[in-house]
Amino acid sequence: MSSFSSEFLPLVGAGGEWDTRAVTGVDDENCSPDGRAILAFFSDKTGDQRLLRRSDFTPAEMQRWLTDLSVLDLVYDKSGALVDATVRLMGLSVAAVYGERTGKTVFSHSATTGERILNMARLMIAERRAVIGRVEKTFKDRTPVHVTSLCIPISEDDSLVNQMMIHLDVRL
Repeated sequence: MSSFSSEFLPLVGAGGEWDTRAVTGVDDENCSPDGRAILAFFSDKTGDQRLLRRSDFTPAEMQRWLTDLSVLDLVYDKSGALVDATVRLMGLSVAAVYGERTGKTVFSHSATTGERILNMARLMIAERRAVIGRVEKTFKDRTPVHVTSLCIPISEDDSLVNQMMIHLDVRL
């Protein structure tokens, strides 16, 4: 996240209408430059032939993006429906924007944020590829901010998507 300052943080209750869609490829113009770099990095790891596994990468390889990343454990009910997600890891920049949520459900922020995250996850699972969510929000002082969330599926068995990695890009 390259163009925001702490005077505007945290971003809470700012509203906005989300636009969510499947990523078209590593050069998708809706992704941030870092988002495209992350997609290319993972494409090299998987050959675009399977879903990403956690064992495909190390934190050291992801170091330049770590502050902007979150990893969520997806929670399914007995029927296989996605019903929640728990934050496993939250980068420092993400926590500065949304507040620290590690170990908490996505609904600990707000019901609308939780539903947005689950809706992105459901599309990601259905499409079996990365999705992107974009919104323009407004701070209390009327400063517009553009938020882009790149959501990448992680599956240990190339079938069930059990985690979602989110790269957050915030720009004024």
